[in-house]
Amino acid sequence: MNALIDWFARNSVAANLLMIFIILLGVNGIANRLPVEVFPNFAPDEVEVRVTYRGATPEQMEESVVLPVENAIADLPGIEEVRSTAGEGRAYVEVEVEQGYDPRALLDDVKSRVDGISILPEGIEPPVVKLEESLHEVVTLIIHGDMSEYDLHKLAERIRDEAGRLDGVSRVVMRGMRNYEIGIEISEHILREHGLTLEQVADAVRNSAVDIPGGAIRATGGEVLVRTEGRAYDRAAFEKIILKGGEDGAHLTLGDIATVTDGFEEDRVVMRYNGKHCAVVHVARTGSQNALKIAAIVRDYVDRLRPTLPAGASVALWNDRAEIIHKRLNTLSDSALMGTLFIVVLLGLFLRPAVALWVCVGIPVAFMGGFALMPYFGVSINLFTLYGFILVLGIVVDDAIVTGEVIHVHQQKGGDSLAAAIRGAQEVAVPVIFGVLTTVIAFMPLMMVEGRRGQIFMQIPLVVIPVLIFSLVESKLILPAHLRNLSTGKADRARLNLLGRIQRWFADGLEWCIDRIYRPILGLASTHRYITLCLFIGAALVICSYSFSGRLPMKYFPRIDSEIATARLVMPLGTPYEVTREKLQRLIRPVHQLREKYSGNYVDPVTGRTNRLSLIQNIITTIGGQNIAGIRGRASSGVANLGEVQFRIMAPEDRHHFLDDSLKSIQTSAMMREWRQRIGVIEGAQEITTRADIGRSRDPVMIRLALPVQETSVHSTRALQEAAERIKEELRSYPGLFDVNDTFERSKEEVRPVLKPTALQRGLTRAQVGRQVQGGFFGHEAQRIQRGQNEIRVMVRYPLVERESLASLEAMHIRAPDGAAMPLDSIASTEIGESHSSIRHTDLARTIYVFADANKEDPNLDLEKIRASLETKLPEIVAAYPSMSYSFQGEGRERRESFAALKLGGVLVLLGIYTMLAIPFRSYLQPLIVMAIIPFSLMGALLGHMIMDRPFSIMSAFGVLALAGVVVNDSLVLVHYVNRRRLEGQSLLDAVRDAGAARFRPILLTSLTTFGGIMPTMYEKSTQAQFVIPMGISLAWGVLFATFITLLLVPICYLILEDLKSIASRYWHWQTGRHVSPVTS
Repeated sequence: MNALIDWFARNSVAANLLMIFIILLGVNGIANRLPVEVFPNFAPDEVEVRVTYRGATPEQMEESVVLPVENAIADLPGIEEVRSTAGEGRAYVEVEVEQGYDPRALLDDVKSRVDGISILPEGIEPPVVKLEESLHEVVTLIIHGDMSEYDLHKLAERIRDEAGRLDGVSRVVMRGMRNYEIGIEISEHILREHGLTLEQVADAVRNSAVDIPGGAIRATGGEVLVRTEGRAYDRAAFEKIILKGGEDGAHLTLGDIATVTDGFEEDRVVMRYNGKHCAVVHVARTGSQNALKIAAIVRDYVDRLRPTLPAGASVALWNDRAEIIHKRLNTLSDSALMGTLFIVVLLGLFLRPAVALWVCVGIPVAFMGGFALMPYFGVSINLFTLYGFILVLGIVVDDAIVTGEVIHVHQQKGGDSLAAAIRGAQEVAVPVIFGVLTTVIAFMPLMMVEGRRGQIFMQIPLVVIPVLIFSLVESKLILPAHLRNLSTGKADRARLNLLGRIQRWFADGLEWCIDRIYRPILGLASTHRYITLCLFIGAALVICSYSFSGRLPMKYFPRIDSEIATARLVMPLGTPYEVTREKLQRLIRPVHQLREKYSGNYVDPVTGRTNRLSLIQNIITTIGGQNIAGIRGRASSGVANLGEVQFRIMAPEDRHHFLDDSLKSIQTSAMMREWRQRIGVIEGAQEITTRADIGRSRDPVMIRLALPVQETSVHSTRALQEAAERIKEELRSYPGLFDVNDTFERSKEEVRPVLKPTALQRGLTRAQVGRQVQGGFFGHEAQRIQRGQNEIRVMVRYPLVERESLASLEAMHIRAPDGAAMPLDSIASTEIGESHSSIRHTDLARTIYVFADANKEDPNLDLEKIRASLETKLPEIVAAYPSMSYSFQGEGRERRESFAALKLGGVLVLLGIYTMLAIPFRSYLQPLIVMAIIPFSLMGALLGHMIMDRPFSIMSAFGVLALAGVVVNDSLVLVHYVNRRRLEGQSLLDAVRDAGAARFRPILLTSLTTFGGIMPTMYEKSTQAQFVIPMGISLAWGVLFATFITLLLVPICYLILEDLKSIASRYWHWQTGRHVSPVTS
């Protein structure tokens, strides 16, 4: 390394070309290779099998679809867990991929097994097997206005198609509208009058659509293709379809006996945006597409679109992710500017401006190196990588400061500037290199957390580590070549200008403080080193006792307020659409009341004008579905018992423009509590949940009950339901928990025709009767036609008035094989039973999840105590149900996994740091001197959380691990200096005292720059910054606190270690009878 430093310092052209090369690689990565997105793009880790069997009950889906699929794939390698949901007419089987296994290999295996199932029922659609991937939304367009459903649908289709054709846009999805459907409705008495059945009508419609190639006519003039083609595409064409001909040549057409409607599916879903009907168009990115570019293209399109819209129609942007990225890029640039300015001023005052300037050049060089390597690590430019850059801003210059300071000291002594640059860089090469390596090791535990949250945490070290490596390259190979041209010696004070004299005053003042204040204190501490050590330990114990006595809140993952609030209403199954709409008003009215309450005068930052605005900006309501405007999780549409209200809240960083101070400081969580109170109890509602937090993937309390599918469906369901009710009752007894619910969806009535002996005598079978009932009430799917991008079903069924009552079912006529028709109640009796809306499985066992939300702002809430209490009570509950098992899921499971990674990471970090210290020291004991600073730096992290009034969380703990690698750097430099002085023959006590004085300035400067670089992040108000602020607090305050400890504790620990070595040596020689000379202090 010394030879490399020497060569680059002497060859400034090579150093500059290396710097330019790194910058160009970074620019290329940003411009051409790095996708820009809000959240990282995770590799798919689930294989989904989706099966549609229209009209089937959940029990049918479970028995005929879910169980065969689960059994077929159960023994495949690479499966972590199998979860399935059987619903009405649809089933999902989700296969979680084992960590380290290739998802695409498992996808092929699952697809092969599913395709090989031979016992799936007739009438199901081909199973769809795919990797589950999220919709990487960039921006959502809300098309709204006072118009009919048909006109709104057409307008939304037009916008979807035009947006999909935009250059650079690859994926556009439309939601919130019913699918097109052509309905053919024929009354029962008309069918009997003409001697027809619904199945015969459906066959006629089906057979009318032909497209048969007929070969070619080989005429002398050339070949002429022959094709028989005919297909109806609209209502008029369908009405002309001939059902049967008469003897007189007359034809009975479909239009003669049926009502044909070219409209929409019967299941209704209605969305409103600020009270007006709306449709949703999601614009998403794919692959490595840039979200900022896509958003700019879409915004430009919307600006061109608005003048062409029909009267009364509008387009609004919802959930614009690119705006969030813009804000965070501005945060990064502002933080970098503030941090760089702070570093330049600080180093300029205590060193010299030229040194400060060249040290700061290392920041963009290291950042560009990080950008250059990010594509190879599969990392994008997203919120978390941007915050990784902000966190590393203060750390990245530490090695350059140490190197630059030593070079500056050598240059002040006079002589050749080049030689001083080489000698200074070589002098601290070993501690700087190993210091960077310890920091790299300390960030690695963030890469060990499992699950989706672990993939988010991983973004930070994948940015920090490359940046630190390139900062080392810059400080060792490029910085000396730049500092070689600086003048040597100390300039005469009389010849300095005003700025020079100010700088000299600060530099001399620091040296005065070192000589007059620090040296005497260090001398006193080293003389009374054991008393000093006891004082440090006592102070640490006081801080720990205060922190862990409950005064510092400890929360695994504190609630982070979101900018979108959501309330979801679930009514009992079978609830009519009109009832759900009425009940949903109980959720909507309080939102308008809150909108008025939280309004005030707002100064527009662009125009400077004062307007009256509300914190609640836009409101979306959905009746008949949920999560349609969202992009996380599966959306539900056409489900009459579901409703949802969403509203957007002004971002925290934009609220300071309000003139009313109360509007600036109001917390989203407080608004949500008030919303829940105003909603109150809704009679008949099965479930009401409210959410307004971000980054939450699981519920704070979640318990999974599982019962193997070995007994009757009714028995297992009843057992799970009873156990779930007992657990919910237990959860409601804990203050601080609310929204206690389970995933058991209450049953709705199910009618089952049971054939009488007379039916068998007439030659009817259960299958024949079932198909005729299905055709009449659900309908026969006669065709599917393609109109543009829409696949439209053609359904043949009874009119709605003949499908609205049990009497209609019993009066329905069934055709026997001999052609005779008879009412259903004459050949079958009807049993009234219950049917579940969905049935869940996990690893071949029926499951129910019981969950609860928690008020994490409540200082008396202790989720760990609640989980510990449940651990003692749950075995008693499940013991009453043989074969039933339980497990903690949700945040409790995440906490176990995260803390397991934290413990393992902590051990590996300590071992790694010890190794990185033992190698340069060539000692087994001296690393312990440096590492003694680590537990004391934790005190600084705890104090920082108390000062900043923040709870200590899992991100705080990972920040402490990273802190361990950062704080040892200063101690490493200090101990290395002591060892070098002792090798030069200086006495132990003098070497220790001189090392403290000589390394006081670089230790102080690196600590202050680290704190100053992270400080803007700690005071960031944006929603997304709340993820990394705890980590920043641990780093910044821990480093600041450790600075003063390092300058006193490390020297006295060095002396105490030598004392112990001397005592051990004396004892050994006393035991062996050898004489030992006293150690010179």
